[in-house]
Amino acid sequence: MIDVASEVSLGVERGPGCLFIRLSDPPRGWSSQPLLAERIWAVLQQQFVYRVVVDLSDVVQVEPALLTQLLQLRRRVVQQDGVLRLCGVSPEGLEAISQAGLATRLPHFATRTAALMASRPTQPR
Repeated sequence: MIDVASEVSLGVERGPGCLFIRLSDPPRGWSSQPLLAERIWAVLQQQFVYRVVVDLSDVVQVEPALLTQLLQLRRRVVQQDGVLRLCGVSPEGLEAISQAGLATRLPHFATRTAALMASRPTQPR
């Protein structure tokens, strides 16, 4: 685990050509920790990997502040020709993403494997 803030920690695992980052469930009102995207970005830069799957299995409530941080991270990842995918999003989280109109910008998958397979670039034949 990597401590991102006193309230949020990350589990970071290297996958085939990507990083899996699992967020712990921060307490409600964690929006006072605006550096989540910056801290994840620093991990990606240290690993020279810009393909990332963020696992939200442990996040009970997807708050607007979390969506903002994920969008900021996505912007930076895309600028590096990378991809950001979500997995393990709760039904309530899926509803929050949908209501915010972010389903296409924050693609989500049921499992890590599905997210990884979807994020693989097409190989030339």
